[in-house]
Formats: sequence, C-alpha cells, structure tokens
Amino acid sequence: MAGRPPFRPGWASDHGPRVASAQGGAFLPPWVKAAGAPGPGGGRGAHGGEGAEALLFRGGKILLPGQGIVEADLSVKDGRIQAIGRGLESAGARVLGAEGRLLIPGIVDPHVHLGIYGDFRTELETETRSALGNGVTCFGLYAGGTEPYLRTLDATIGDIERLSRSDIFIHLPIFTRDQLEEIPIYASRYGIMSFKVYMCGIPGIIPAADDAFLFDVMEAVAALGEGAILCVHAENQSLVDRSIALGLEMRPSGLDAGAWLASRPSYVEEEAIRRVEFLARKAGARVYIVHVSSADGVAALRELKAAGRRILAETTSPFLTLEPGSGRDSRTLMAPPVRGGADRETLWKGLLEGTIDTVGTDHTPLTAAQKRLGSGYPEALLGYPAIGTHLPSLVDAALKSGFPLELLVDKITKRPAEIFGLYPKKGSLLPGADADIVMLDLTKKALVSPDRAASRSDFALHEGESLSGWPELVIKGGFVHEPGKDSQGPAGSYLRRGAHRRA
Repeated sequence: MAGRPPFRPGWASDHGPRVASAQGGAFLPPWVKAAGAPGPGGGRGAHGGEGAEALLFRGGKILLPGQGIVEADLSVKDGRIQAIGRGLESAGARVLGAEGRLLIPGIVDPHVHLGIYGDFRTELETETRSALGNGVTCFGLYAGGTEPYLRTLDATIGDIERLSRSDIFIHLPIFTRDQLEEIPIYASRYGIMSFKVYMCGIPGIIPAADDAFLFDVMEAVAALGEGAILCVHAENQSLVDRSIALGLEMRPSGLDAGAWLASRPSYVEEEAIRRVEFLARKAGARVYIVHVSSADGVAALRELKAAGRRILAETTSPFLTLEPGSGRDSRTLMAPPVRGGADRETLWKGLLEGTIDTVGTDHTPLTAAQKRLGSGYPEALLGYPAIGTHLPSLVDAALKSGFPLELLVDKITKRPAEIFGLYPKKGSLLPGADADIVMLDLTKKALVSPDRAASRSDFALHEGESLSGWPELVIKGGFVHEPGKDSQGPAGSYLRRGAHRRA
C-alpha cells in the first residue's frame, strides 16, 4: 500500500443533498453540511461512486433508523442517497418498483472472523460474496494474529481493496506487548479505532489475557480519545477451564451441544462483564462486550447501565434464534455457547430495553469436515457460518414474535455504525449517506440452504427452515446486486476511522 493516495471522503461534493417531506417541503439532517458532507466516519476508499447509475426507488416503504417508516420515493446518485420524497423526478434514472417492499439500510455486522480455519484471501472473496448477497454491505473484521501488525496491515488492507465485495473496517485483537506498543500507530496511520482483548481464549487457537495486560490495553485505547473502543470477550478463563474439565471427566468421549452448554455456565460471563467494567472505569476506557449470551450477562449489563456506567454490548443472531443442538449435530458449538430457552428470551428483552446495543454474527466459516459435525467438543471445532443467514433469521424471528422491526433494524445498522465511527455514511438512508440499501418483500419466505447462504461453508445454520426477510435486491454504493447472481460493480473498500488522541 506504499504510495497510496491519502484518504478522500467519497461524499464530498459541490451540492448539498436534501430530503423532501411528504408535504413537499424539505429538511436537512443536522449532519448535512452546505457542501453535502455528512459528519465523521469511514469512506469509500478508492472506489467512490464512480460508474454507479442513477436509481429511483418508486413507491416503497423506507425505514429510517431512529425515525420510523415513511412511504416515499428514494433517489440515488453517484453512489449516495440523494433525496427522499413523493413524486421525485426520474429523468435519467433507472426506476426500481418498490411497491409493497421495505427499504432498509445495508446491514452493518460488527463481528466477523476470516482466515481462522481457511485461507484469508479466499475467504475475503467467498464470505463477502455471502455477506453482500444477503444484505450485509459492511462489516467489522477481527484481523488477528500474534506478530506485530505493522508487518501485515498494508498487505491486509491491500487484499481488502482488491478482493472484498463488502466494505470492511478493522478491529485489531491485541495479544502481545509489541502489538500493545504499536496501538497509537494503528490509529494514526491506518484509522483503526477498535481493538479487542480475549479474557477467555480457545486452546491452541486464541490466547487469553490476564487482568494486568487487559488493563494496559485499556489505558492505551483510552489515550486515543473518545472515538476509540475496546471490544472484550468476557468470560472467566479459569472457571471455564474448571467447568470443561469436569464435563470431560463425565463425558470423556466429547461434549455435545447440551453438555457443552452445561460445561460453560453463565456466571463465567456475568463475573467477567462486571470485572471489565470496573477495570475500564479505572482506566478511563470505553468498552464493548462482544457476543453476550446469557440472562445473567444481561442482568449485569442492565445494573451497570442503570448506574450510569460507560459500557456497550452486542449479542449475535445465532444466540437470538437458535437452541442448543439445532440441526441435531455440533453445528451450534461456539464460545460462549448457544443457550436458547430463557436466556434467548432475555437477550431479546435486552435488545428491546436498550441493555444490548447491537447484533452481530461472530461469523467464522469452516466446512463440515473441518467442524467435524458428528462429534462433540473438543474434537468438534468451535465456530459457524452466520453472515449469510443473519438478516433473514432475525427478521423472521421478529415478525413471529412481534418485536418492533424498526428497533431491530436500528440495532443491526445505525447503532453499530455509530459505535464504530461510521455513521452517518453507514447505517442510514438519509441524504448524503452511502447508497447501501436492502429491499425486502416481507410476504415471501425461502428455505435456508448452504447454496443460498453462499459461504465457503458447506453447511448452514437454520438449514431446511423456511424464513422471511431474504433480500430481494441489495444496493451497495449505488450498484445493484441480485441475490443468487454473481455480484458485479466495484470491490468493497477498507474504511478508515478518525483518530483523536487525548492530551
């Protein structure tokens, strides 16, 4: 990436966009400047909206996260949302009939892993194909390893710019002292403002951190300023080790999904969440708990937030939609475990009340042979493909339960974009935002299959189920992608974020 031009926001233009109201008036969102530039957050990198055709969605329902649903037309020009209103002009634009359809922002998945069980470059192609075809136009990649990232980041970002179909922002797991010392450079040179520490790892794959190292990383992240955030896998490692050892004593042939759940009790998550918040408060760091799985974890977060503590939290679509052992094999094995039952219902309640801020996938692609689907832990590996079923699994569950669709969309678009410094370019359909749009026909259902999910994985979560919420069209940067067809148009971009170091 040496000699690459400096980052230039793709939304800079000479003409300010507008939103036309249903009454024919106009209003400007507060972040739209006279030059049409939305506020902070990422960029389209080298791709911009070049080559994107003008589009006009006619007669749909537009879900504006945080504002509600309006019946209006929506126009796109130069890869950005241009206007929302009734009776918009269509001169020179490709008209897309949206009657009876719902338009939502492209999904922002904050939690994706690539290159753990397969080749990183291959998975950049296959998994961003899965993501884009199923409505995820942008995601946060945990680009982890144990060597100093200054040796690898140029190549990683170069691969993203060449191979990805979705836009990607990077979170960096911090495992070593060398990586810790480089944190200010990751922020200033590469615009990386989110990092991760594992309080509990995976033997032989992901090392865990002790509290002293965790605290040091917290201080380093806090020094970057308010835009920086530390993501934390919050489980108590020694208690997990104890529980798994006891489980394997009782079942030496391996732990199936039910036994795996019993061997990883929810108090290991609750304790770690409370400890993270305490240490973060002392260090002055903003923290984000990834993949919250349990009712006990939600209870801890609810108490901390009620006390005014600065802590954010994510759960995942598998945790919200699966039961342990769904599929009657080891496909649901993950750390933390899929719990189902009362825990699953409490996670939905946590979303509804604002205790949980976002929903990701923890997508970790691998094949059935790699997973060893017929075996239990530790022979069966942890991880599953989830990005290709993320949107329909959530929408289908929300429709069945009566969960407010507007709130769900907020949690999977606007909120992750806000937390990770990408809003309002991402997670919005207001003028000036990137034209990342998903069109849904909520009356249609389709069966889940590995082919439809389109991952490199040859199995899928919810396989054989009929779900609502599959995209009918996906627009990324103004380019139209039809699910089931190989996507054309520009590659995805690496998204920089701003670094504002504290004095």
